Amino acid sequence: MNSANSTYENIKIILFFLIAILFINKYLIGSPDSGRIHYSSIINIHYGLQSSQYIGVNSIFVNKSFITLSVENRYCLAELTNKMICGGFRSLKDLFLFRLSHFGYRKMGELNASFGYCREFSRKFAAGLQFHYLLDHAYQYDSRHSFTVEVSASVRTSHKLQIGVAVFNPIALKYGMVGRQVIPIAFKLDIGYKIGGKCLLRLQFAKEQPGGFSCFGEVNMGIRNCILAVGAGNRNARLLLAISYKKFIFQFQSEYSFRFGYSPEMGGYYLF
Repeated sequence: MNSANSTYENIKIILFFLIAILFINKYLIGSPDSGRIHYSSIINIHYGLQSSQYIGVNSIFVNKSFITLSVENRYCLAELTNKMICGGFRSLKDLFLFRLSHFGYRKMGELNASFGYCREFSRKFAAGLQFHYLLDHAYQYDSRHSFTVEVSASVRTSHKLQIGVAVFNPIALKYGMVGRQVIPIAFKLDIGYKIGGKCLLRLQFAKEQPGGFSCFGEVNMGIRNCILAVGAGNRNARLLLAISYKKFIFQFQSEYSFRFGYSPEMGGYYLF
């Protein structure tokens, strides 16, 4: 029953944001055809937006502003729900990023709020810096407030190949600022290689210290206004379907962890 109620609440939240975005698009921004996503560019746009969740600066080559929202029900447990809204606002060669997410439920979880700035120094190179605020909360326990940073860079060696790198918490800040436990340092690498106009290969590598190593490979296929992605790694497998309509990209994802089980996710992007 709790899982069903949580799913219903998540659907209501997504519908509310979609209605709000439609209102903004119609009455505040202008013609619905301006900035429409074309079939020829959807696979590049989708890759930039998807990889930005992994390495923020990657989205700068999309050359558009965007808002993203998603809801994930981790392992089909209501207590492990991850809700996120984030966005990027483009101004000439600058990109301003924000992100707000909460993992857990009302009585226990982690809130992550971040703000970042990215700069496109040339058509082939961009770099960025993000500031993160972490709030860990649990019922009847004191909350823990933490701050850290993330640095990232992205290189496009050609119109086919893009490489992004990032380091989370490079200066080894601690939880609670004065605590003893160091926030994990994470090294991330994301590689995208386009084959023709309808196929893109993606590789991800990550190493946490302390922590383990993970790798993931994915094939993205573009079919008119749709993207179908299938991937697997040493920890999980994933199936994703994305559908574009005017300025929107709607996304449905199913992920299976080899250790813990199945996690459904749904969300969407709005570009302007």
